[in-house]
Amino acid sequence: MNAELMKGSMSHGRRYIACIHANTTIIQHETWTQKLEQFSGCSDGVTVDLTPPTPGKVWIGNDETEFFQV
Repeated sequence: MNAELMKGSMSHGRRYIACIHANTTIIQHETWTQKLEQFSGCSDGVTVDLTPPTPGKVWIGNDETEFFQV
């Protein structure tokens, strides 16, 4: 799902939930037919946080001595 939002359309500290619905679709491939069943669902939601990050440590896995760098 791709959704384009206008700048300023989401507010700091607010929780947003996305819900989608898709009807049943039949796709005819060269040698077989694929049926995509109807679907409806909602996300758990996301809370907007516009607070700038603070410096910290980032590591991969359980070993805090192996740091990730770009």
